[in-house]
Amino acid sequence: RRSKPFKLSIIKQVSGSPCYGMFDEEENKIYIFHNNCFNIRLLIQTVLHEYTHYLQPIRGSYKKLMNEHGYDNHPMEVEAREMEGYYLNVWNKIKFEI
Repeated sequence: RRSKPFKLSIIKQVSGSPCYGMFDEEENKIYIFHNNCFNIRLLIQTVLHEYTHYLQPIRGSYKKLMNEHGYDNHPMEVEAREMEGYYLNVWNKIKFEI
């Protein structure tokens, strides 16, 4: 896994297909697009999803797997969606107990 801490940038997405966030492996940076995250749930899901990509061995294998599986069935995307769902359930339990 990565030894260098990631950077976080919360910005407005101004071009491209609308998305909530992205991880740039070259810059080791997570981008969160605040204009697309309409509520706290989407914000938390996006941070969890992109943080999962930070932990994954993206470099070298992401594009190859994308060509083989496409986005929806890409193993790294599937894992990131599973992690956002799992930890969002943890968050839901915590917020109702506070």
